[in-house]
This record gives sequence, structure tokens and C-alpha cells, in this order.
Amino acid sequence: MQTLQVKIEKATFGGFGLGFHYNTAIFVWGSIPGEIVEVKITKQHSSYAFAEIVKIHRSSPHRIFPACPNFGICGGCDYLHMEYSQELCLKKEIITDTLARIGKISFENQPQIEIASSHRFGYRTHAEIKFSHHGVAGFYRKESNDVIPFPKAGCALLADSLNAGIELLKDNTASQCKIAINSNNQFFSSMRGKPIIFESVSEIVFERPINCFFQANRFLRERMVSLVCKYANMDHSKKFIDVACGVGFFTLHLAKASHFGIGFDISKENIQWARHNARINNIYNVEFHTANFSSLPITDDNYRAVILDPPRGGLSKKARKTIIYLAPERIVYVSCNPTTFSRDTADFIRNGYRLSQLSFIDMFPGTHHIELVGLFERCV
Repeated sequence: MQTLQVKIEKATFGGFGLGFHYNTAIFVWGSIPGEIVEVKITKQHSSYAFAEIVKIHRSSPHRIFPACPNFGICGGCDYLHMEYSQELCLKKEIITDTLARIGKISFENQPQIEIASSHRFGYRTHAEIKFSHHGVAGFYRKESNDVIPFPKAGCALLADSLNAGIELLKDNTASQCKIAINSNNQFFSSMRGKPIIFESVSEIVFERPINCFFQANRFLRERMVSLVCKYANMDHSKKFIDVACGVGFFTLHLAKASHFGIGFDISKENIQWARHNARINNIYNVEFHTANFSSLPITDDNYRAVILDPPRGGLSKKARKTIIYLAPERIVYVSCNPTTFSRDTADFIRNGYRLSQLSFIDMFPGTHHIELVGLFERCV
């Protein structure tokens, strides 16, 4: 077996460390910047390669023993081999590097990144789990559709009530199911119909079917809502638009501080439940409409803020063009992908906006996922 010795220079998105062998970039999962590792190439491309660690010659002082015995086998986590403080530092470095490389904002011109974090474990209130052919619950193996059973103590990222509920699921025919707990820690699964989940965030209640999207980190939801409302800076004379509004997570909180708001989502079911949630909270200064993000049915351009929370692929060119045409005073962009966030950032800046504030909210500790909230202000 041919191996290479590589010094890990920096972290990159996806949980990889980056090193170089002559002119070839080597991406090494499970490594930490500063380490010298012996690796075996697993995928070779013309100018870069992926590799796995065979031996660590110089270990990082931040390396720890993973809290989960499935780490490195299950595809759920990427950073349990390092201290949590180091995970936060690396994610922040990935953000600044991506903004410089793709967003074309030099390091000195980037806003200072505020970090919001909480508990590393037990934060998830819902998930999609898989079942093996023998009916055993788990998550997929890394880069595979093989099911790796949960450890005896359960998944470290899931709330205790979720792990306890998984123990009760016995079904040899299902290949997967969604699970969730509500605000009262009551367990639900999609194996028993389509249950309605009750949530409460900052004095607003939400009801949603188990399949509808909702923020999973129970410890940071209120921080995220507070941050979006702060960046939008609404008052009772102003209007806003919430794009990809889901079941009204941001929309209803913003409406309480605004004159009027409109929520758009591509999912008809999300919109139905957003309207339901507005009614049960007695919030009437908001409308919800089903619409493709690339063709929003908007004619009025007098909006103080546009809130964006698109999927991982970010915004299409047409969607960005529509938002720029509306010329809101503020764009509040919630993103789960620093690469597409940086791409869209470059377009907003070219069209008269500046990225004035940026926060990193670690909604998914232990994993490579990075959640950002950016404030873009229109240049006068």
C-alpha cells in the first residue's frame, strides 16, 4: 500500500483538512490543521485527491477521543475528534476563507463574525432515521447506504427523549422514518401516520406535520429568531418579505414588530400550516403565498427588509435579480452553506449592497454544517 506524508494546512468545508503533496491538494477527513499525517489516497483527480489517515505522526493538541463509538463509521458527525472550541474556530475560518475566495471580500473588509453556540450534544428534536433489513435503527455509513446501528446509548446529537423513543420502534418493513419530540418532550414518529408536532419559540406557538421543515436545534432557535429580528430592524410602519418561510418560523415573529409582512414558500403544505399558525397566534398583519423563489409575485417595492432562508443550493440568478429589483433597505440572509452564501454575497455587493454584519450560529455541532445569518444594507 502506497502512502504519503502530508502536513494539514487548514480546514475546508465538509469536515476535511487540506494538505499538499507537491502540486496536488490532498483533502483528508478526520484531520486537524497543524497535524502531520500519513495517508492513503482513496479518490484521485487531476489536481486534487481525497485520502484517509493511516497514521498520525504529529497530533494536534486539540485532538480528543470521540464521544461516540460510531464516529468515523456513521456519516452523521465530522468533528468529534477535536475539542468543541476548536470546531467553532475551524468553522469560523472556513467562513472567512470562503467569503474571501468566492465572495471576493478581502479578510480586512469582512465584518467581524459573531459566534452563537450552546450544548454540543442532545440538541436535536427531530431527525430522519434509517432501518436495516433486520429492522435495526441507525444512520447511513459514510458514503454508503448501509445502515450503521445506533450505539447502545443512542445518538449523541439527539435529545434523550428521541433516543428513548427509537427503542420503541420495531418495524422490519420500513426503510426509514421521521422522528420528533414536541415542546413537552412527547415522542412521535411517521410510522404512526402523520402526527402534528407542537413547538413554542419565544412566546409564539407552531403546529406542523412531522414532515414539514423546522429548525432542529432546541437550544438555539430563540437566538436565531432574535438575531433575524435584530438584523431586520422592523417597526410598525414598515413592511417585509420572508422568502422560504416554511411554517412561519421567522415571519410570525417579524410580523409582531411590523406593519405588514408576506411569507413565500415553494411548498403548498408549508404555506397551509403557516396560515394556520398565524391564526392560532392571533397574528393578522401577514399573508402567506405559495410561490417559486425565482418568480415571486410582487409588484410593490416599498419593503424595509427581505428575509431569505433558501435550501443548500442558495438563490438562483433570477431570484437574486428579483430581490435586487425590489431594492429593500435590508436583506437578512439565513444560509446553511457558506459556498452558495458567498456566491450570492458577491452578486448583492455588485448591485449596491454591503455585508455589514455576519453571525455564525452553530445549529449542528459535531457535523460539518455551518449556519450563517448575514445582514446586507443598501448603500446610499
